[in-house]
Parts: sequence; C-alpha cells; structure tokens
Amino acid sequence: MANSPKNTDASGSNVTVKKSDIGKTKTDLSSSVKTLTPAQKRRNELIERRNRSVQQAKNNRTAQTGGKKEVLKDGEKKPFFLVRWGKAIVKKFKEMRSELKKVTWPTHKEAFKQTLVVLAVVACFLVVLFVMDLGLSNLLKLLVSK
Repeated sequence: MANSPKNTDASGSNVTVKKSDIGKTKTDLSSSVKTLTPAQKRRNELIERRNRSVQQAKNNRTAQTGGKKEVLKDGEKKPFFLVRWGKAIVKKFKEMRSELKKVTWPTHKEAFKQTLVVLAVVACFLVVLFVMDLGLSNLLKLLVSK
C-alpha cells in the first residue's frame, strides 16, 4: 500500500487506488457492493480516470509511430541491418519526392528577377567591403610608417 497513490475525496478522507484495480471498471468494482460510500465512489472515479489516461498514452504512442508496429512471426528473424537501413533510405527519398511535388516553383521570369536582386546585393557588399579594406590598409600603413 506504500506505493499506491493516495488522493482525497470531496469529504476530505483519503482514498487509495490499488494497482490491482487499474484494469477493473466501475461496474466490476461496485458489483459486490450495493451502495457505495462517497469515498468508494471517488475511488472508482480515480480508477476510471487512470485507465483513460493509460489508454490515451497508448494511443499517443501508436499515433507517433504511425500505427505501425513491427510484428515478427514465430521463428522469423529481423532483417539484416543494411537491409533495414536501405528500406529507411528508400522511404525517406519517397517522402522527399512527395514533398517536392507540393512545392510551388517560381516561374522563369520570377527566378531571373530574384537572381538579379541577389547579384545586386552581393555587388553592394563587395563595394562596401572593398572601401573598408582600402581605408583600413591605408590606416595601417600610416601607423607602421611612423
């Protein structure tokens, strides 16, 4: 009982949820008892909430893996690691191809304009850096000559 989580119900009394009760539903727990005390009702609610959260966590894990689980038949071995890697690489290239089909490519005219803009910006930076280099080299010559 030391490892069992404890919660309090509406009346303030402690309610302990047993690990053995996790799989049981409210009807399973209340079938032996006709009338439930508030503490027992709270306990049943906590068990149901825990069952729902466990099921939701399992569903999330399945959704993250894409719902695919590698199930091997009896006596079947895993494929060689190079085979698995090869399949993974092929899968990635298929995904990449499908994503590239979704891309909206620029027209020839748009691509030409964007290329000109890039070349103009590079030329401006070239001039600015050249002037700064020329100025700093002259300043260094003045400092060295004195």
